[in-house]
Amino acid sequence: MKRTNLWKAVLTAVLLVAAIWQLVPTFKLQGLSEQQKAEMPREALNKLYAKAIHLGLDLKGGMHMVLEVNHKGLAKAMNKDVADLKTKEIADATDRALEIIRNRIDQYGVAEPLIQKQGDDRIVIQLPGVDRERARGLIGTTALLEFRMVQDDKVTQEVLDRIDRALTASGDKQLLADSTLAADKPFSSLLSAMGEGMSVLGEEKELVEKALKNPVVAAAIPAEYEFAWGERIDRDGSDRGQRIYLLKKSAELTGSALTEARMGVGTDDNPAALRVDFRLARRAAGQFARLTAANINRQLAIVLDGTVVSAPVIRSKIPDGSGQIEMGSNGTTEEARDLAIILRAGALP
Repeated sequence: MKRTNLWKAVLTAVLLVAAIWQLVPTFKLQGLSEQQKAEMPREALNKLYAKAIHLGLDLKGGMHMVLEVNHKGLAKAMNKDVADLKTKEIADATDRALEIIRNRIDQYGVAEPLIQKQGDDRIVIQLPGVDRERARGLIGTTALLEFRMVQDDKVTQEVLDRIDRALTASGDKQLLADSTLAADKPFSSLLSAMGEGMSVLGEEKELVEKALKNPVVAAAIPAEYEFAWGERIDRDGSDRGQRIYLLKKSAELTGSALTEARMGVGTDDNPAALRVDFRLARRAAGQFARLTAANINRQLAIVLDGTVVSAPVIRSKIPDGSGQIEMGSNGTTEEARDLAIILRAGALP
C-alpha cells in the first residue's frame, strides 16, 4: 500500500512539473510589455506565441469587426457604374483585401486571430487581447503611398497670387469679410513661412479649408497642382500650426514599388527620433535615382493617403532606392512599427 502511494506521489510530482514547464512560455509572454515585444526578434516572438496558451475573446476580450467592400469606391476605381459591377469583381476585391489584412495581422503578432470571408463582399475579423484603436488603424488604413514633388517658392507664389487676384475680383464677401484677412491678399495672408515651406495657424486652418473648397479658388489653381496638409508643428510645448504644401497632382512613384519597410531610430535633426526606413525595387530604384539627381535642393513629399507625412530636401542623388519617413516629434514606437507593417503588406483595394 505504501509502495502504491509512493508511485502516485512521484507521478503527481512529475505531471505537476511538466504542467508548470508547459506554462513557462505563457507566463513569459504575458510578462512582456508592448515595447519589449516590438524590440524582440520576430522569429523569437513567433516561437513564443506558438508555445503559449491563448485566451479567446470570451475570456480575454479583444475586437470583433466586420468589414464590407465599398461598392461605389470599387466601381469608381474600375471606371464603372455600381450597377455594372459583377459579383466576381466584388469577390476578387474582397479576396485581395483579405490577404492584405491577414498579412498585416500576422506581422502585428496577434495570437490565433480569426479572419474569414463572409459572402462575396464581407470580411469577419476577431482579434483576442488587442488594443482596439491601434488594431482598427492597422486594419483600416488604406496606405496609398506616393512620392510627389513640392513646388518651389517661385511657382508657389505665382499660384498664391492667382488665388488672391481671383478672390479679390470675385468680391466673395463671405471670405473677404473676415477681419484677419488682408484686403489685397485674402488667401495668402492666412499662410506663414515656416522653414522649408508654409504653415497655417490652428485658428485659421478652418478658413483655409473653406477657401480651398471655394469654386473661385479651385478654378485659380492650375490643374497640375493641389494643396496638401502636412504634420502639426509643435515646438517648446506650443502649437505653431500645421504645414501645408503645394504639390504636383501626379505621383513620381507609388508605394507599389516598395520591397522593404522597417522601423528605425535617429534622424539628421534628432538622434532619438523614430523613422521608417524603406527600400524600392530595382526598377523603381533607377527611376528614384534619376528623380533625385534632377531635383537636388528641392523637397520631395512622401504622401500617405493624401497627407504629407514628411517632405525632406533632396541633398544628393540616391542611387540605391533607399529612403526614410520621419515620424515627427510626437511619433510613437507603435505608430512607426504599424506604418512599416502597413507599407510592407501593401495597400487595400
